[in-house]
Amino acid sequence: MKLSCRLLKMMQANILLIEDDRSTASALQKVLQDEGYAVTVAGRGDQGLSQARQRECDLVITDLKLPGLSGMELIAQLHSAKPKLPIIMMTAHGTTETAIEAMKLGACDYLVKPFEADELLDLAASAVASSRRMSESVEIGEARSAPRAIVGKSRVMQNIYKEIGRVAATPV
Repeated sequence: MKLSCRLLKMMQANILLIEDDRSTASALQKVLQDEGYAVTVAGRGDQGLSQARQRECDLVITDLKLPGLSGMELIAQLHSAKPKLPIIMMTAHGTTETAIEAMKLGACDYLVKPFEADELLDLAASAVASSRRMSESVEIGEARSAPRAIVGKSRVMQNIYKEIGRVAATPV
């Protein structure tokens, strides 16, 4: 087991899984829970969007084809409401165009079904870690004792800090 997985178990991450196929949702929920995640399942896109807006979650994993609201619509609306929330799109109907569109709308990654459980777990661990880093408060001003800190109080440096903050919020 990887160190990051152990750390996640200590600080349980909340994942919202949006999948309309009950057997797939159940299997993915078990894989994620066995790794230490708290998993909430929604079977429709509109239900998933509502749950994601109402509760704190570290990651959303959604299918492309969903009743109520498609995965693409869900990504667009959720990314607009919570731009720092990582979203992983999964689909059995994967094309290059679909992957590009999902990423443009705000998905941080894309999985084509069928996929290996380890692939999902690696992406989830990375996305949760990224989500938590983006949620941490950043101290601007006084230099901290970190060996790789950017130091500077001038107006020019303050503008650079602002640009870093703007760029950090975009899915690059």
